[in-house]
Parts: sequence; structure tokens; C-alpha cells
Amino acid sequence: MKKQGFTLIELLIVVLIIGILCAAALPGYLQAIEKSRATEAINLIKSVNDGVYAYASEKNECPAKFSKLLITVPGTVKTDTQIETKDFIYHLNEATNALIPGTACGGVVAERKGGTYKLWNPYKVIDTTTKKRTMACTASADKGIKACKALGIYTTQSPKN
Repeated sequence: MKKQGFTLIELLIVVLIIGILCAAALPGYLQAIEKSRATEAINLIKSVNDGVYAYASEKNECPAKFSKLLITVPGTVKTDTQIETKDFIYHLNEATNALIPGTACGGVVAERKGGTYKLWNPYKVIDTTTKKRTMACTASADKGIKACKALGIYTTQSPKN
């Protein structure tokens, strides 16, 4: 009699191997997703801060609400100074420790929903070899600190004075 198909043990071993491979790959996959979300937030912060700069340059004052900016910010307006997207809550003029250069306006802070971490632009030269300005990420809990460090922009400095 010829043997056809696989035994139950062989199938269970294959399923176990696939499970182990998935378990090993999942943390890296989740980290890549979080980096993607943070990159999207960073790009929006830069755009909104540019909008704040344009408004302040023209009007000689800081915008009191998102609707005064010449750019459209995606998301749901929660208050005049808060817009919520799927993953972040953006706060206008909250980065009082990081005034937008050439203005007296605080920068925009993106708070990860659930309060895990906050992204903001410190407007300081971070990399002295390239003179590049970069974003900053701050958190108080271990989960947020781990996310900030994975982004490579963790700081203990707060966006608020």
C-alpha cells in the first residue's frame, strides 16, 4: 500500500515552525508600522510649523487656531488648537520650549493617541557634523521611551517650558 499525504505530526511540526517564524518577525513588523506612523506625523508637524511661520510673518502674531493657517490639516477638529487624526492629536502652539525661528510662536506637538509619546521640533542643531535640525520624541513611560528610541530621536527634554 502506498502512503499518500502527510501525517498529523508532520503537519503540526510545519504549523509550529510557521508560528515560531511569525513570532520572531512580529516585533520588527510592529516597529516598522510605528515608524511609518511617526514619519507621517513628523511631515505634518513640519508642514503646520511652516504654515504657522507664514501666518506669523504676514500678520505679526501667532495663529490662535488651526483654521487661520493657509494649509489644510487633515483630521477632526477637537478644539481651535487641537486636531485629531487616526493615530495622533496635534496641538497648536504647544511647544513653548521650541519657538518657530523668526516668530514668537510655539511649535506644533503631535501626541500619540494613548499618550505613549510626543513628537515635536526643538529647532536646535542636533547633529553638529551635518548641522541638521531634527525632530524630538519624548515620553515618560517605558513603552513610549522604547518607541522614541526606535525612531532614533528620543530626548528627555520637554516641548513645554
